[in-house]
Amino acid sequence: MESALERAMRSVGDPGAVVTQHAVSGGCISDARYIETDSDRYFLKTNTHNFFQAEAHGLDLLQATQSLGVPAVLAVDVDYILLAWIERTSDPDAHALGTGLAHLHRHTDTAYGLERDNYIGATPQRNRKHTEWPRFFAEERLIPQAKLAQTKGSWSTQRERRLLRVLSRLEELLPASPPASLLHGDLWSGNVMGGKAGRPYIFDPAVYYGHRETDIAFSRLFGGFPPHSTMLTNIHGPSNRAGKSVRRSTTSTTFSTTSTYLAKGTGTTSTVFSKGLGARP
Repeated sequence: MESALERAMRSVGDPGAVVTQHAVSGGCISDARYIETDSDRYFLKTNTHNFFQAEAHGLDLLQATQSLGVPAVLAVDVDYILLAWIERTSDPDAHALGTGLAHLHRHTDTAYGLERDNYIGATPQRNRKHTEWPRFFAEERLIPQAKLAQTKGSWSTQRERRLLRVLSRLEELLPASPPASLLHGDLWSGNVMGGKAGRPYIFDPAVYYGHRETDIAFSRLFGGFPPHSTMLTNIHGPSNRAGKSVRRSTTSTTFSTTSTYLAKGTGTTSTVFSKGLGARP
């Protein structure tokens, strides 16, 4: 039986011998490897979990906007995805990252969600379409994340009360119909890197159409992007960096912190929920 690597090379028509291959970062969920043949260099991820078609779809959507660098999808199957290799040479340029995200968020749809479900990390992400942002955020993000937390034993009566309090105030906290922007969906610093001359590249998406401040909430996790203030200025414009968006982004952080714990197992339950459901909106 052919290995995933052999099938990937056959799919892209590369008959060259594999000169070198080795594990690289990016494999916290999947096995990630640098592959070099006589003719090209690749990034190969393999996993028995069938989520790579959804990842390829998300990368293609992001790449089509021409907003930021996105690794090209060269081949995909149920157990692997083969991407063009991007050399990490520096931190991403904060100005270019903010400007590119602003451009990405100008690509909009008529509803919140996506035509297909996908994954955030290895966790299924439901994307049924809604015409009201608070309803989408409640029914497709907060409530499903709470149910996942219950199955993982990371729930309590106190957190249930906090969730109900957040849900009861969503129409007050969130705008009813902001532009439905194309979102990366999992925009923490580990899913961004700098290529040649600091060109920002984004990858490992969990795309859907939603309020742009959800991406911004994710970007604040784990210390954010240095310098984060420069990035935010170029997303919002200098006159709209803070103020009324802060409370909405805090509410968005409820989702981003809980999903990060559930999808990646990152952080302790006490830390995550104190930042998310533990925060009083």
